[in-house]
Amino acid sequence: MLGVSWLNDELHVCAGDSDTLRMWSAPQPLCDVTALGPALRLAVSQTAFPGREVALVLAHSQLVQSYLEIPPCSTATARRLVERHVERLKSFPGPAVWNAQSAATGTDSRSCIVHMIPRELHDALVRACLQANLNLTVLTPASELVASMVSQSSTSGESVLAAVEIPNGVVLVVNRTNGVPLLRRTITGSWAADFERIIGEVRRTVIFVRQQYQQSVGEIWLGGSGLLEEAIRSLGTAAPAVIRLQPEPTRDGWGCLVRGFRTAEVNLVTREQREARQRRVVSRWGRGLGWLAISSSVGLAVFSQRLREQEWTNRVELGREVARLEHCLVPLRAADQSMRQQRVVIEARECALRPPVQVWLLGGLAHSLPPGIVLTNVGLGRVTNGWQIKVDGWATAESSESPAAIVERFTSAVGQGPLALLLRPRQTASATSPAPVETDVRASWTSRLREDPLQPAGKAQSFSLEGILR
Repeated sequence: MLGVSWLNDELHVCAGDSDTLRMWSAPQPLCDVTALGPALRLAVSQTAFPGREVALVLAHSQLVQSYLEIPPCSTATARRLVERHVERLKSFPGPAVWNAQSAATGTDSRSCIVHMIPRELHDALVRACLQANLNLTVLTPASELVASMVSQSSTSGESVLAAVEIPNGVVLVVNRTNGVPLLRRTITGSWAADFERIIGEVRRTVIFVRQQYQQSVGEIWLGGSGLLEEAIRSLGTAAPAVIRLQPEPTRDGWGCLVRGFRTAEVNLVTREQREARQRRVVSRWGRGLGWLAISSSVGLAVFSQRLREQEWTNRVELGREVARLEHCLVPLRAADQSMRQQRVVIEARECALRPPVQVWLLGGLAHSLPPGIVLTNVGLGRVTNGWQIKVDGWATAESSESPAAIVERFTSAVGQGPLALLLRPRQTASATSPAPVETDVRASWTSRLREDPLQPAGKAQSFSLEGILR
């Protein structure tokens, strides 16, 4: 934080840390606030200050400090009373910027010390800092720095009075030892030029504290240049101890003191100004987010429009494709209808040729099959008066029984079994074969019957049998 002291017409600037302090002082008295901005720019360049925050200690002819007692009331009522007191007490035109500091009181009522400056002066100080690319964070009277120095140095259990010289003035501060303020005043002049007047003001202040608060002043601290030793001798009877303030702040050291006042109790910077930087940051982020939202909305709108156009194009293409497929589907439907009709005809013919006894016929033949018989072909065909069954196979003599006897036993078992089928040796096709209903099926049976079956090894005899199943 950049420490700036503008005490009446002297400007001093302090930058850096405790190890590398960089000081700058205005070469000429600075009486007009309009010249503060260029002076701060020069100070920043001379001290190479990299930050933005400024703490300013002020002593000005328009800075007014007043003691006010407030009756017991609510906070809102107390604020209105302070505002009314400020309007009545101010000696300058226009609105005022004020800060009320809680103070000690000798009665049951509350009391405060009101610090006020013109709003015009406050805004001019803020603008001067902005001209140097700085933010005014702390604006405090010089009396608060004197009070902080006295509270750190005092060892008395009673009230403490401090009279410290500043450029073109003497700051008069009275505090209790617990830090509660009793009085704040600024007297124009200096120890050298107005010695008797300042000594008289100090004596009257000691009497005022004794009468107002029923409390004596235990220590008087004096600071400044000039006739301090003579002042200490003159005030020896006013208090038990009159002490020279050590370490005594130099004329350019007030800026270094104010840098530690980040959370000063008396800060005349308005809340709007203290939060201005945060508001600017929030506003900048808000504008950025707003532009981002607008850009995103525009991008989404363009993207949505392109999607709608693409969807419309896809719908048109799909419509064309559907029309083309519908056109191609017409001959396919006609072909499918034709195939369905042909399938109906084929299924009807298959139903007419399909024997209803295939499974149990084979089961009946297998049930009646004796050992030594190998069936090589079983045929079934539709004839006029029923189903014609043809059986081909081999009869193998596995014992003393002849193949012919085995075939005879097989035909007897089939005739007496569940089929009750009378099989007899097959006759030639030209003599006894009835005309089949389906010529192609008959030709298939004939070709299959003419095939030579695999002859088993050993003594075997082939046979061909046929019969009608009604």
